[in-house]
Amino acid sequence: MARRCGGLSAHQRATGARNTAQILSGPYRVPNIHMQVSLHLTNKNAGRHLSGAGPLRGDFFRERLFDMAAGDLGIDRVEFRRRNLIAESEMPYALAKVVGA
Repeated sequence: MARRCGGLSAHQRATGARNTAQILSGPYRVPNIHMQVSLHLTNKNAGRHLSGAGPLRGDFFRERLFDMAAGDLGIDRVEFRRRNLIAESEMPYALAKVVGA
C-alpha cells in the first residue's frame, strides 16, 4: 500500500511528470522520447488542485522545442509541424510508453 500524506499517495505525486511524458509527442510523429525528471516532494500544499496535470506543461515544452528544431534545420516552423503531423491513415496512433524506475 502506498504511503498516504496530505491526501495523495506517494505514487500520485509523480502524476504530472508521468502524464507530461506520455502525451509529450502530441499530434506529431515522434518515434522516441527520453525524459529525465527530478521531483521535489514536500509536506506543503501546492495551493490548488491540477486536474489532469501534465498536458499544459507538455504542450508548451513540445511547441517550444519544435520551434528550436525548425530554426536549427532552417525550416519554417509551420512546415516543420506539417511534416511531422500524424496522418489520418496512421490512426489510431499509440501514446508513448512510459518506462521508469
